[in-house]
Amino acid sequence: MLRPFRLLVYCAFPLICSFSFTIASIPEPSVLLYGTLSIGGEPVGAGDDVRLYAMVPEAPDEVGSYLMGSNVNAGNLYALQVRLESLADGTQQSNNRALVGQTVQVFAEGNDVPGGPLLLTNFKICERGQVVNVDLPGTVAGSLGDFDGDCDVDFDDLNPFVDVLLGNNTTPSAQVTADMNASGQANGADIELFVQALLNNG
Repeated sequence: MLRPFRLLVYCAFPLICSFSFTIASIPEPSVLLYGTLSIGGEPVGAGDDVRLYAMVPEAPDEVGSYLMGSNVNAGNLYALQVRLESLADGTQQSNNRALVGQTVQVFAEGNDVPGGPLLLTNFKICERGQVVNVDLPGTVAGSLGDFDGDCDVDFDDLNPFVDVLLGNNTTPSAQVTADMNASGQANGADIELFVQALLNNG
């Protein structure tokens, strides 16, 4: 007859192994791009034969793809997930995954993409779990104040910030990027926070 302790070990071991495997198999947070898509100035919807795919120079295979219309919940928007490597220290890289700090290029191909593949945008991955709204083709902005998406606020972002405040750039993405205090509008109240971010980067 098994002793109670040994019986407990025999019963609990499969459960512990199963739990450990479940934790190990949880995917790393990826980067999600979503928004509208236009080809040649014409809007692209769920019924169009267009596939988006993402590449990084450091990996030979695609690091993400999305076929327009494949996600019913997305409707006429695209929702492109960029897979990130599970080894966060960057010592190794799989053929179909990107690393934080790498530059991703997004292309479009398909019967409704004349002369494709067509480069739509490129952006630098700043962190895991980014969710970025960008209408393609277009520029992917980074965090608040980071207009060029290079993961910091520097003097390259100064002129774009001023353009928003002067009303020269009224695009929604630029307005959000310049809204440093998250008040819902970009105005003079954001200047001090932008300057602070600029000085902290220096």
